[in-house]
Amino acid sequence: MKRCIVTLALLLAMACTPTPTRAGDVGPIFTTPLLGLSFGAMAGFLASLFTQEPQEHYDYVGIGAGIGAAVGLALGIAEVAGPQAAFYCRENNHETLYGFTVTFPLHR
Repeated sequence: MKRCIVTLALLLAMACTPTPTRAGDVGPIFTTPLLGLSFGAMAGFLASLFTQEPQEHYDYVGIGAGIGAAVGLALGIAEVAGPQAAFYCRENNHETLYGFTVTFPLHR
């Protein structure tokens, strides 16, 4: 039974040929959260230095990193989903654009 499943899986793998696809620019989804994470961790570290006992407030680094990663992920998704999220609706010779575009000039 095991040999039959392995043979069937190999035949299926050889029968499925790769198809040409177009890759989108998903770089901001990976790079922007990492930048946000690093800036958030640095901000948390600096915030812990301004307390009376910095060694007791290491959780500020984790909190800052989490907030920075979440904000970076939101900015990365907003940058990637810009023109793709919009669509036109035409009714009675009147065009309406539905969707959103958020642009933050952080780099480039």
